[in-house]
Amino acid sequence: MLVAKVIPKLHQNNKRRHDRRVKVRGFKENDFVYLYNPEIKPRLTRKLYTPFAGPFKITKKISDLNYKIVDKNNKH
Repeated sequence: MLVAKVIPKLHQNNKRRHDRRVKVRGFKENDFVYLYNPEIKPRLTRKLYTPFAGPFKITKKISDLNYKIVDKNNKH
């Protein structure tokens, strides 16, 4: 029973600490952004891999974290 009481307090403390350092980034339509993809393809080493691709143009804002983007060839 004691653990069940302590866990919500710990969760709130961790969330408060995390939220202090978070920077909210907002983008608008027609902004250019880089896409971050940390997945390394087979046969590539981490040393030579660049996780950013782009620039991409934002065409639609779906939510605060999700956007529809297109590349220079209008590929979604």
